[in-house]
Amino acid sequence: MTCSRCGKEFEEAEARCPHCGEANGGASGLFQTSTVLISTGGADLVYRSVEEIPRGLRTRLLKSTSGGNSGTILIADQRGRKEIGRVAGKLRELGTVQAGRSG
Repeated sequence: MTCSRCGKEFEEAEARCPHCGEANGGASGLFQTSTVLISTGGADLVYRSVEEIPRGLRTRLLKSTSGGNSGTILIADQRGRKEIGRVAGKLRELGTVQAGRSG
């Protein structure tokens, strides 16, 4: 199909255009979006994915988020919570994640 925003071709089953990120209104299923906000050097920078972050800054980000004091925060609606729970259950079975929950 052709993207309505950038005019480039992509697979009809994809939730978003891989070139510009425009949502595919005809696709069904879950949509995944990412936003990475980095505040450094007096500036707030926003990226659509970790891959968009310039290499030097990305290296600093990955170092700071892979230590013992780092963590993951997920915010989800009821349907999202069920999906996260399902996936986390599978990961727990494999021994790759510890469960934690906040109200």
